Amino acid sequence: MALARLLDDSTGPLRGLLVLDFGQAAVGPIAAEWLGMLGATVIKVESPKGDFVRWATPLIGGMGTTFIGNNLTKLGVVVDLKTAEGLERARQLIARADVLIENFRSPAIMERLGLGYRVMAELNPRIIYVQASAFGREGPWVGMFSHEWVAQTVSGFVSVTGDSKGVPEWSRATANQDWNGAMMNLAVVLAGLLRREQSGCGMMIETAQLGSSIFAGITRFAELFANRRVPRPMGSARPNIVPDQSFSTADSYINVCVPSNKFWPRLCEVLGSPALAAAQFATNDSRIAHRQELIAILDSIFQRRNSMEWIEQLRAAGVPCGCHEAKRRQSDVLVADEQVLANSILQQVETPHGEIRSQAPHWKFERTPAAIKRGCPLLGQDTERVFVALEGVKRSDGVGQDSARNLHTAPPLEERNAVMGIGVLEGLRLLEIAEGVAGPLCGMMLRRLGAQVIKIEPPQGDWLRHVPPKVGGNSSLFLQLNPGKRSMAIDLRSEQGREQLANLARDADVIITGYRPGKLAQLGISYEDLKRSNPRLVSCDITGWGVKGPMADLPATELAVQTMAGLTRHLGVKDGPPVRQGFDMASVATGIAAAQAILAALYWRMRSGEGQRVDVSMLASALAINQWDIVAESETVERNRPSPGVQLESYDWPPDRGFRCADGSCLIDFLGHEEGWSLFFADIERPDLIADPRFNTAPLIRNHKRFLPELLNSTLASWSLDRLEPIVRKHGGTILPALDLEQVINHAQVRTLGIIADGPGHEIPTIRLPFKSTEPLQVEDLPAAPRLGEYNGDLGK
Repeated sequence: MALARLLDDSTGPLRGLLVLDFGQAAVGPIAAEWLGMLGATVIKVESPKGDFVRWATPLIGGMGTTFIGNNLTKLGVVVDLKTAEGLERARQLIARADVLIENFRSPAIMERLGLGYRVMAELNPRIIYVQASAFGREGPWVGMFSHEWVAQTVSGFVSVTGDSKGVPEWSRATANQDWNGAMMNLAVVLAGLLRREQSGCGMMIETAQLGSSIFAGITRFAELFANRRVPRPMGSARPNIVPDQSFSTADSYINVCVPSNKFWPRLCEVLGSPALAAAQFATNDSRIAHRQELIAILDSIFQRRNSMEWIEQLRAAGVPCGCHEAKRRQSDVLVADEQVLANSILQQVETPHGEIRSQAPHWKFERTPAAIKRGCPLLGQDTERVFVALEGVKRSDGVGQDSARNLHTAPPLEERNAVMGIGVLEGLRLLEIAEGVAGPLCGMMLRRLGAQVIKIEPPQGDWLRHVPPKVGGNSSLFLQLNPGKRSMAIDLRSEQGREQLANLARDADVIITGYRPGKLAQLGISYEDLKRSNPRLVSCDITGWGVKGPMADLPATELAVQTMAGLTRHLGVKDGPPVRQGFDMASVATGIAAAQAILAALYWRMRSGEGQRVDVSMLASALAINQWDIVAESETVERNRPSPGVQLESYDWPPDRGFRCADGSCLIDFLGHEEGWSLFFADIERPDLIADPRFNTAPLIRNHKRFLPELLNSTLASWSLDRLEPIVRKHGGTILPALDLEQVINHAQVRTLGIIADGPGHEIPTIRLPFKSTEPLQVEDLPAAPRLGEYNGDLGK
């Protein structure tokens, strides 16, 4: 009972679970924070010094916004793992926890502390331990730290992000790769919890930020796999859809996209130019072939009117579009936006340091609402009450709703596999009624976890099937996002088609829909009707902008969502041509978020027997991975400082094109070891920088680091990466090349992760879910993506 009083009285699907966050900075703590929003009780475990981002600018009430924003919902305890007493306290926590997450550089760190997985499993056979390292447990880069800009560098992100001249650049002040890594960590925890419900066994799950960051670029790697042509930066444009980019208007910039041919006549009607009726612009393939000619025409037309005039006309015609904000901070725009307000995507949160702006939970559950229960903890504020509660619990007692379950010894792995199957979702049937990227990516993730996925397509097929580059007549993007699925071509506008769907739904466990709100209901297909014949059904609706508000019925595109969520604001030149993030970060985040929602709802169903509906939107998912910026722009942030914080300052900075050594672009950093810069300056014979007052102390170096490439590149031009690496690593730093996509897939470090599958029968390699686990969760080999309607005869009976 003592421990039960410690657990949060929450409404989320994970209520009753206890989670330990041993992590620091971002990738681990954010995943733990989201577990807290889903209803788990989360304990932040810190050293006496505290998480190092507690004092990183920007600050609110003297506390770093990074710490505040990454540690909502948590209790806080201090444990000194360098002492015998601290290790015993850690073991007490581990013995009673459901999940432990840490993001040290490699698994070796917890093992050296005497808290490796073998020790954890002896203390608590049901614990799910997530080790979220930088690069994995093997390979040439093991031991180096990772963070946002490291991930941008080595995943290929930088190589496809940059201006229209093809010059690569880093995103200066977004941390979307960090948050994407946390997205994946949360998804694998949820998969692990489902497996534990089946087997009674805990497990160790290993992720690496490198792997998660490559997964974020899954659509761009699909392009590479098709023809081995290495993608390059294209400003705001993309190579395989025309138009899909920003245009200058009379007063600013807008973005316009024609993702499928149905939108081209609508755009032509709005623009009213006879030149657009030419045959060479009739299809996406022909528009790609005549890109320069078409873009020149569109440029001249869009410059005739101001942005809001165009936006109103384009939206009225149903053409996907968006505006670019250049004057105000992005979150200042968002907090007053009708669409954001209608869907409660952001919220104000009280913390011990002051009120902040925050993302609200990015999933909307019908029966088990997620919530932010509290602000971040003060250092060690709950230490006494947590350990008093633990003292009153026998080690054999379970936690929360798991208290009646035995900590039994599991049967051998082979026996468990024979009963449960390799994939954690084996035996479940999923209907995917979605096109494009986000919905199919969610379906692909769940297929890789073992579910049977029936892809229900319109008679003409998912529009992504027609997007180049193609392999054997098939879109490489479609092949990448749809392996192992079964395709049925069903016309849902017909009575027969609706009847077929209703029959399939009676035996389904999950339905994914990816259309605008109410579209299926207008066809006579509603969740309420399907639920009556199948109360255990879990339904996930994926929308662009949310289910309510003035934009709910508008089409959403990757670039429009990136722009509205602020993902593009720290690229390019202020007031200059917009630059998109080269990975489809918003679409991928949405697909992962939908998978999270479904896994959490299935977990609740295993415990309650109840299905439910959950809503996920591209806008909310993109804002979830932009939390770093949102919190930093809170009204309460301390702005009257010499350097208030990179998120606040970077709007006005020039593009970050990084360091250049003899081998090309690279990243050099000494995060957490800033004294290493002075030693590095000495080793490369730059005493002038040692004497430079901008680089005298660690805080000054952090504040002025952006000037170093310009100051150092003339010197580094004569140094190879091989010569620089031992110097940088000797002083506690990281140095890594800015890899293009071809270099990424061929790198020894990537090969050790084993995430690229190139089996027989596949037209292109495919990217697996980027994790390894001691218990089986993922199906290793899947059949190729299906032909349109190839299972109509088998499954339509």
